Amino acid sequence: SGKKYTRHAGFNRTSWDLAEDGPTRWTGTFLQNRGPEEGAEALPGTYTVRLIADGKHYEQSLTVKPDPRDPSTADDLAKRHAFLARLNGELGIVDTMLNALDAKMRHAPAARVAALTALKHRLTLDQQNVEDLQTPARIRERILDLLGRVGSTSFQAPTAAQEAEGAALHTEVQSLASAYAAVK
Repeated sequence: SGKKYTRHAGFNRTSWDLAEDGPTRWTGTFLQNRGPEEGAEALPGTYTVRLIADGKHYEQSLTVKPDPRDPSTADDLAKRHAFLARLNGELGIVDTMLNALDAKMRHAPAARVAALTALKHRLTLDQQNVEDLQTPARIRERILDLLGRVGSTSFQAPTAAQEAEGAALHTEVQSLASAYAAVK
């Protein structure tokens, strides 16, 4: 993941939770609403672990094996992974736009702030706390909801309905990205 860790004298440890790096997080909201820190879980297979310490490079293979208790096929796991990776990518696009909009709004004249705010409200309901649900969910909240439903409730491949919602979200993100390009 490219993360940096301490190298104090003694024993230094790190671990990998078998998840990919998460999407870009929205920094202009409260901590619990910033989005996932982790992406889709790694598929079974062979990976290379790299360690760089004091200018020296070390590499070692690591094999992730499928859970023998899980009845999912390799195809199911691949479908689930692709779906979650795509959703995380869509969330990253939305959060990148939100971060940029927040930065632009801090220095924009009032007339421009209104246009930027209108686009921001198409991307997110911009809740102020975890209980603030005064408006319908926007694209960001819908992506987070689908990520939660597929990513944390089971280890099954997405259903046909979830795939359809994912496709609709993709189309909407592309439309919003075009709208963002027009106002930036």
